[in-house]
Amino acid sequence: EGLLCDRFHTAEVMRNLLDNAWEAAGPDCTVRLALRKRVRLRGHRGRFDRLTVADNGPGVSPQLREKLFQPYQTDKSGDRHMGLGLFYCAKVMRAHGGAIQAEEGAGRGCTIALYFPSGRP
Repeated sequence: EGLLCDRFHTAEVMRNLLDNAWEAAGPDCTVRLALRKRVRLRGHRGRFDRLTVADNGPGVSPQLREKLFQPYQTDKSGDRHMGLGLFYCAKVMRAHGGAIQAEEGAGRGCTIALYFPSGRP
């Protein structure tokens, strides 16, 4: 049994998250993926399958974390970085009836949690 999601858009979400992790953590990057089935999400009905992408980069400042999924929010420089990647990810997750959250890691790094509606009642 897999996640209930659109293959194309979910693949783009994963590309965004992995690219962000690899870029933030640099050449010594470690990325961990984890899946927990049928968890509860505060403020939402039903159960969700929670997929996390965690890196060992510098993390996200508390000021940026508050608005991380809004358009044009980035702490990166350069013409390639418009601050739309995580905004896109949030739109895709909402379209799937799910959610996305940035979680504060213990020490360094960033963890992004994707919540997909569980396929079982």
